[in-house]
Amino acid sequence: MDSNPDRKALRQSTAHRLQNAQALEAEITRRKALEKILDEQERQLSDFFEHAAEGLHRLGPDGTVLWANKAELTLLGYPAEEYIGRHISEFHANREVVDQIFHLLHQGEAVVNYPARLRCKDGSIRHVLLHSQGFFENGKLVQARCLTRDVTDRVLLEQQLKERQEELAQAEQRKEEFLAMLGHELRNPLAPITTSLGVMRLQTDNTHTVIRSRQIIERQISLITRLVDDLLDISRITLGKITLRTETVQLESIVEHALELTRPLLDKLEHQLTVNLPEQPVSLHCDPARLSQALANLLDNAAQYTDIGGRIWLTAHVAGDELVLRVKDNGSGMRPDLRDRIFDPFIQGGNPLSHARGGLGVGLTLVRTIVELHGGQVQAISKGPGCGSEFIVRLPLQST
Repeated sequence: MDSNPDRKALRQSTAHRLQNAQALEAEITRRKALEKILDEQERQLSDFFEHAAEGLHRLGPDGTVLWANKAELTLLGYPAEEYIGRHISEFHANREVVDQIFHLLHQGEAVVNYPARLRCKDGSIRHVLLHSQGFFENGKLVQARCLTRDVTDRVLLEQQLKERQEELAQAEQRKEEFLAMLGHELRNPLAPITTSLGVMRLQTDNTHTVIRSRQIIERQISLITRLVDDLLDISRITLGKITLRTETVQLESIVEHALELTRPLLDKLEHQLTVNLPEQPVSLHCDPARLSQALANLLDNAAQYTDIGGRIWLTAHVAGDELVLRVKDNGSGMRPDLRDRIFDPFIQGGNPLSHARGGLGVGLTLVRTIVELHGGQVQAISKGPGCGSEFIVRLPLQST
């Protein structure tokens, strides 16, 4: 047994150092293993963020884009070099959204479901919801971590639903107005018919009175017949059952027939009608009855919305392979918003119960339908209320 104290102390010191070395080596090994685990977790987390389905990006305290994942770049269509390093406001359609978000972040508040519109590289707009939270050091905002959720499809669908609801509400209103107008228009001729029948019953010996009463009844029945015809045409338009019976006719005969239909109203309101047709005959391959109906409806419309003694012009000319018909008046004109809807069913420019001939508000709808069935187009023009209106019909000149 070594009794030398120095040697004993040396052995104890060596053993202690060995234990410390072994403990240090174990600690180093443990830390390396932990670092490896942390590195792997960081790699997996980074990969998760990079390939996340939702758009992710980080912003500096001034709004500069520091990083963005693939989903963010794909959503907006930018390569990384055109997105990262630029101010986020460059990609927002509304700069005030960026200002408001950073105002909240600097106050330490989280941003949840904040609606925004982002501008894509191709110029299109994506509707998104933003989720942002700030990262602070020593009370100062260092980074903003943001999630971008694309809700464009939902927003567009909601807009379409809203527009559809508005259209349905307008259609419902037009239906109510139409029913009120229909009742009014059908009641109007019934009163003179009833009165005339009473007169005929009381004065059977007065030939002049009986003839005059019969003429009144015939006129009112003709009006009711026209109203019923309009109702039938509404049904045919809705069901797509308006068909053409085409033949080759002269433009002049179509105009003459249209004038026959509308002459009583023009004379009643003392309108001055100017007709200017091409000197050379123009042949059309069309349904003459329907085309005359469309032209008569345009003339009727001009007459109804022009004050007594007004002026109406009907002109026609050939432009290339088209026939251009124009019906112009110096009447009440149209509001800008009405020009876009004037061909819709039951749309009328004024009080539907007060205009000259009455009607169900489908005349211009029939015009558009008939013209389009002939492969043409119709357009309404007006500088505004009190400035008159002009309707332009373009029809292709088809060979026979």
